Amino acid sequence: MRAELLRRGAAPEAAEQAVAEVLPEDDRAAALAAAARWRARGGEDEQALARHLQRKGFSRRAIVAALRQEAGPDPDSP
Repeated sequence: MRAELLRRGAAPEAAEQAVAEVLPEDDRAAALAAAARWRARGGEDEQALARHLQRKGFSRRAIVAALRQEAGPDPDSP
């Protein structure tokens, strides 16, 4: 959804806010913890991590949040 809003010209902040208002975020903390445990066991591939979290039943929003946190700050951000 965020990508579609950005493609249609929405400001990044507005896209983030719109997504945050629509999607639940209650499983984000659990997804972040699961991602940290997965990384601690030697997992390195982002796609594999995303599949792992999806199999665990986390929302797409939580998976994206986990991937972003694991990736660190966005180098293109001001």
